[in-house]
Amino acid sequence: MSKYLYVPGWQSNFERAQARRFDRLPWITQSTNLAHDLYLSMWQNENGSPRKDGPATYGIYRAILSLAAVCKPRGVLLLQNGTPHTISTIALRISATQKATGAAIARLTENTVGLLRWADTISEALAGIVDNSSDVASDARSDARSYSASHPRSHSGYDARQDKTSKDKRIELAHAQSQLQPNPDEEPFRFVQRAFVEVGVEDDVAIRLSAKPWLTTDVAGELSAMCQNAKPENPTGWMIARLRERGLIPKGAKI
Repeated sequence: MSKYLYVPGWQSNFERAQARRFDRLPWITQSTNLAHDLYLSMWQNENGSPRKDGPATYGIYRAILSLAAVCKPRGVLLLQNGTPHTISTIALRISATQKATGAAIARLTENTVGLLRWADTISEALAGIVDNSSDVASDARSDARSYSASHPRSHSGYDARQDKTSKDKRIELAHAQSQLQPNPDEEPFRFVQRAFVEVGVEDDVAIRLSAKPWLTTDVAGELSAMCQNAKPENPTGWMIARLRERGLIPKGAKI
């Protein structure tokens, strides 16, 4: 059975709220702390001696993050048909050799590094992108809390960020988002309409919204998953309110 490669803590480490507006993520956040243990683990052995494969490991890691940013759901290395990426398909996508890619992934998935992980099931991978529970991550969260106390506007990058939303709710949302994806031959506007109608948005409103060029499939999928979990009494009003909050519908503008 194929395993699922994922980036632990993807949602809290590499995305911010504004990133979720994009259908195809054009950038990710990253720490500038070159002294952090997670960064040094790619370049050094446990005794502090330099690793010859450090530059290659770091370069491939960065390329894998870019690939993970365009997968659906983001952070889990999946092909467009929903099957797991393999070392060979990852190597092909990032334009690296299979040997170098395999060696880098082997290093990055070691327990002492843990910047990538393998999961036996998609459910495990989805839980992993929500929260990184490794020992290394626990140290990172401690560093993040200390740093954020004196730098409240800074992001943590490698460091895991505390989120007000409960872990269980975030896992439920990730599951819902993984289910609300366009079919292979489905046109984007039809997916937007279907996703909204499935969670109770009135048909005519869903049709009008699906014609808006700024409403991407990723935004529609995310909001529909949120609506599905929130179970509002008025799904149409709830959806319009969320779109206004994001600045996608100007205040006072008609749908």
